[in-house]
Amino acid sequence: MNPSDLDDLLPLALPVLFLMASGLFAHRFSPRAATWLNCILSVLLAAATVTGLVLLLARGLLRVHRVEAIGHLSPAVIIPQDHAHQPLAVMAAITLLVTLAATTRGVIQERRTLVKSARSARELPGDQTIVVLDAITVDAVAIPGSPGRIAVSSNLLAVLDEPEQQAVLVHEQSHLQHRHHLFKAVVRVSAAINPALRPLLNVVDYTIERWADEDAAIEVGDRTVVARSIGKAALASVDLPQSPQLGRLHFLGRKRPGPIPRRVQAMLAPPPRPRPGVFCVVLGIALVLNFPLGHDLEGLAQLVRAARSHTSTCCTTNRLYYSPAVSSQSSPRHP
Repeated sequence: MNPSDLDDLLPLALPVLFLMASGLFAHRFSPRAATWLNCILSVLLAAATVTGLVLLLARGLLRVHRVEAIGHLSPAVIIPQDHAHQPLAVMAAITLLVTLAATTRGVIQERRTLVKSARSARELPGDQTIVVLDAITVDAVAIPGSPGRIAVSSNLLAVLDEPEQQAVLVHEQSHLQHRHHLFKAVVRVSAAINPALRPLLNVVDYTIERWADEDAAIEVGDRTVVARSIGKAALASVDLPQSPQLGRLHFLGRKRPGPIPRRVQAMLAPPPRPRPGVFCVVLGIALVLNFPLGHDLEGLAQLVRAARSHTSTCCTTNRLYYSPAVSSQSSPRHP
């Protein structure tokens, strides 16, 4: 395998590097910054994956004689400078087809989810933003729509005092205000492009919940109140059956109970400090690691232009024609 092939395969390995650091971002950055950073990285890594596959496929296609003839490319320029292996090109083509199908399916699913969310928001009783439902479960759900609405069970309100109720409602309002469902959608589509990015879904779910917790703490003015509301709601929902009325509203993804202790611990600690410098450094590293791909694309375009120019020059000055079946070392035939 040639060094150029390794350069093209590098984007497929980059997600592993950033996934190892994504959990660190969630704890070292503010939840808002961590959410944005992980979403941006997911988009960059997904784009790098597609770009790397396109490069592998393009380099393989350029060595196919029929493509050379159709594109009027000179084998004297293409063959000596490009050494991509044909098996890699075939694998890249198959992977691109699978990726295209998975991405299309993911985008359609996200669109259906948004349509379903808006319909569910309209179907809730009343016309208030906050709707209290008599459900057996202890839960609250933010439902994006036009406008978005919040469904909360009466049992949840019963186990919380007034400040804690306010914390829960502000938490859900933060989901609507900042359109957190779109961050999840971006990561899900990126994970459809590159399945190695799927662990980022759990990370972004956690940072989004932490983002809403911090907004609730600012609004309520007491971090311990938010911590109590999280803990009491989680304890009250243990061993309770899922309510059909609220359960059907969880199409955006149920909140996993795993991060609850970490959320409570974070709310009992001082608020995270903003780290704009570190944020810019991490983002810069991601851009630098993806920069060679853009350079390779430009190099491939220059190679094609050079091959077309070489063929045009030969045909004009010497009236030489290259047969697609003849290699670049063959002697030119005069008409």
